[in-house]
Amino acid sequence: MKNIFKKVFILWKNRKQKPYSVRRFFLLNLGLVISLFSVLFLSMSIYFSTLIRNQSYTQTKEIMGVYNEQISQNFKNVSIYLLELCSENADVTNLDTVEKDSDVYASVIRIKKQFATDIISFPCVDGFYIYAPKNDMFVTQLNSYIYETSSNFACSHAISSLLRDAEKEKEPLDMTQWFLLHVKNESYLFRIMKIHGVYTGAWANIERLNASFKYFNELEANVLYVDEEGNPIGNTSFSGESLHPSDALEEPFVQTTKNGSRYLTVSNRLDYCKYYMVALIPIQNIDKLVSPLYGALLIAIFLFIGSVFAIFFVANRLLDAQEKVLWPLIKSMQMGRFDARIVNHSKFVELQNVVDVFNKAIDEIHNLRIDIYEQKLMKKEIEIQYLKGQIAPHFLINCLNTIFALSVDTKNRKILHETIRTLSDHLRYTLSSRTTVSLEEEMQYVKNYLILTALRFPECVSYVFDNEDSAKDATVFPLLVLMLTENSIKNNVMMNEEFTVEIRSYTYEENGCRRVHVTHIDSGKGFSEKDLKLYNNMDLHEDLRKDGYGIGIYNVVMRLRLIWGDLASIHFSNEPDSGARVDIDFPYRPYKEDVYE
Repeated sequence: MKNIFKKVFILWKNRKQKPYSVRRFFLLNLGLVISLFSVLFLSMSIYFSTLIRNQSYTQTKEIMGVYNEQISQNFKNVSIYLLELCSENADVTNLDTVEKDSDVYASVIRIKKQFATDIISFPCVDGFYIYAPKNDMFVTQLNSYIYETSSNFACSHAISSLLRDAEKEKEPLDMTQWFLLHVKNESYLFRIMKIHGVYTGAWANIERLNASFKYFNELEANVLYVDEEGNPIGNTSFSGESLHPSDALEEPFVQTTKNGSRYLTVSNRLDYCKYYMVALIPIQNIDKLVSPLYGALLIAIFLFIGSVFAIFFVANRLLDAQEKVLWPLIKSMQMGRFDARIVNHSKFVELQNVVDVFNKAIDEIHNLRIDIYEQKLMKKEIEIQYLKGQIAPHFLINCLNTIFALSVDTKNRKILHETIRTLSDHLRYTLSSRTTVSLEEEMQYVKNYLILTALRFPECVSYVFDNEDSAKDATVFPLLVLMLTENSIKNNVMMNEEFTVEIRSYTYEENGCRRVHVTHIDSGKGFSEKDLKLYNNMDLHEDLRKDGYGIGIYNVVMRLRLIWGDLASIHFSNEPDSGARVDIDFPYRPYKEDVYE
């Protein structure tokens, strides 16, 4: 059995697979990407919706806890105040002990006055009361500074009736916490305490307490008091609904009402009574917070899908264009013709690039056998152009004019002979067929050239040579430095103006190899920005040798590259507070005759 599975696996692995169409492959991947993007959108929607709900629940829960603590503390302060009043105020004691009416009424007046003064400090309650059963005296004070309504008066009467009935029937009253009292379709929290035989307490309107939750107004939330069975208190909008406050104590709970509305439920057990405080936040209001994100995601999906279809449309056209262009070439190759070229009329840049590269590849294959020969011809052509550029007819004519001027006066015979000798040496060196010289010999002929120039421009030309002995026997090609000097003289020297040429050379070690560095600096006007950009990117301007502009410098650069390749470098710049500067760097090789021939 194991061998059978092994054979089946090998057959499946080595099966001949049908080639895919590019368009089909693209469409399949497009559908996959859209499906993944849709799943991602749904996942993000669910995630952010859940995140917003959890944040709303946590924030609401914290605020409800703060409100609960605040109201609980306010109610505690009310209880402490009433306890101290009934324990320390003689007028309260008189209500239950004095039998003379005039004294009782005087105490009532003073108590009401005290209540009226103190109740302003307790804005959370709607009124205070004191009931003395012995004299059946009920003293009350409404919080008229804030609220004085008919229902508030009715609440005061209801409390009075409740206490008288309880005292008459000897019914026990809950004096441990605040409890509910309904009056005229309104709900109040009511507190009873009994101190030294006198009842005292306060009441507060539930709707008014809830009105202080300004944060919930922004979410259009409904804040309710709910009993242990889940019945809403004090809000007729949710009458008959069965809520679940215990389910929303620790985590978010979604409550669905009878009319189909859905609310995020947040509940908190109250410290001062046996009820829950419940906040019902409409789910649609929470979803509104996420709706801008949904809109942005939908726009992103539509833009993505539109972009993908646009790309598919362009790619389809490109594939059609490629088939149209490449198919004749494929047929030509099938017929054995490998010298065919693609004729491209496509407007697509990418396809043009493919065609150009293919045609260039064919051309390179066709010309492969003559590449080496063409390189040799190119080298010879550069050398010939270099030599032609160095003859400098204008320099020779100027020197001959100087010689003619010196020959007029016999007193100049010695200078004349020296000039002719120096010119002869210069021409012999520049027209020599030698391919290599030592750096010391090159510097000698540079000095000869400067001497000839100084004869033509008396007291104008000076020079400074600083060449280390270690660099003098380095191998260079003829006119490497002389060409730079000639270029400086030709572009800068004028009669009655001082001009200086400074040439320095030295050797150094780099990565275990010995190298030579030559610096050529003049005091002229320096290179222009155009020339610097041109000379430092000579590979991009091979047409210079055709136009004649900068041919000398061009040939120096090209010959440097032909001999040393990437091992040598030349850099053109301007010396601060001076003129043009050229730095040449190349490997050190001890001079031997015709080492590169």
